Amino acid sequence: MTFFDVTEQRTLNNELKEANSKLCEKSEELAHLLNNLSELNTKLKESEARYKLISDYSNGWETFRHPMVN
Repeated sequence: MTFFDVTEQRTLNNELKEANSKLCEKSEELAHLLNNLSELNTKLKESEARYKLISDYSNGWETFRHPMVN
């Protein structure tokens, strides 16, 4: 192995370490975004459940107030 081969190997190794470091950073960012998405999905489901409850209650109330409806 020549001096140039060793130098090239070290350069490639350093580039690989840098790429791995960036990949780890992006992986952490992705994990954070997925966590946020999960939280938003939970809030959406809770909101949909509240809307359904209010809608069901409102429909029931209207039926109670106006028995001739339906």
